[in-house]
Order: sequence, then structure tokens, then C-alpha cells
Amino acid sequence: MSEQKETGALEIYQTWQRNNRRTEVLREEILRGSKAGESPCRLLLKAAEAISLMTGDPVFCREIETAMFALYGHALGEQEPLELELEKTTGQLQRIEAAMRETTDADLLHGMDLAARAHRRKISDLRVKLGLEEEQEEHTVSVSEEDDE
Repeated sequence: MSEQKETGALEIYQTWQRNNRRTEVLREEILRGSKAGESPCRLLLKAAEAISLMTGDPVFCREIETAMFALYGHALGEQEPLELELEKTTGQLQRIEAAMRETTDADLLHGMDLAARAHRRKISDLRVKLGLEEEQEEHTVSVSEEDDE
């Protein structure tokens, strides 16, 4: 076997091991959580993650999460999916901001800045839906308003 094939096989095996360990942790968390009264939303997300890891299909977990946030959170207005989405979005923003501190590439910084702004808007919208803050009116000044001043 060539060295390149061996390296590829080793990477595949290491990924499988990592996924297997994470799946076991998730199984234990699901079992403990179901006995301790953890919310069904959190248990479903853990189960979806475990299935994604076992099948090698990360899209499955994202689809479950997206559907839960959209239907139960935004359409039906249930608090918990909105809280989970806020938690996830806040974590993503923190990772984006950390990455911004680590790079000096102007193009990367610009893209990350756009992503950070979008995440901040989403966090604000979620906080409004959850009743954690008042809706902010955006004041935009048109060219004609500037001329009048």
C-alpha cells in the first residue's frame, strides 16, 4: 500500500474513532437526560447529532436543527427552540470574533465582519422574540432628509 493510501486510511480510522467516542458520550447524555427530565428538544438534537456521526451524514443533524428552529421556534413561537437557537448563534459569534482576532488578512476580516454583523442581528431578533429586549428601530437617514437639515 502506498504511503498516501495509508495516510488516508489512518485519517478515516481516526475520524471513525472520534465519531464513535462522541456518539458514546451522546448516548450516555441522552440516557441520563431522559431520566433526569432534560427537555425533549435538547434530547432530540443530541440524538440527531449521534445519528449523523454514526452514519457520516452531517446534513441530517443540520436539517433536524433547522426544522426545529423554524417550525417550533419561529412559526409556533415555542420558547425552548428559540433559546437553543440563541445559544447556538451566540457560540458561533464568539468563534467568529475569536477568529477575527487571530487573522490579519483583510479579505478574511471583511467576510468575518459581515458574518459577525449578521449573527449580532440574529441574536438581537431572537432576544426580542424571547422578550429579553425591546425591538430597536433602525433609523436611516435618506438623502432628502440630510438636505433638509
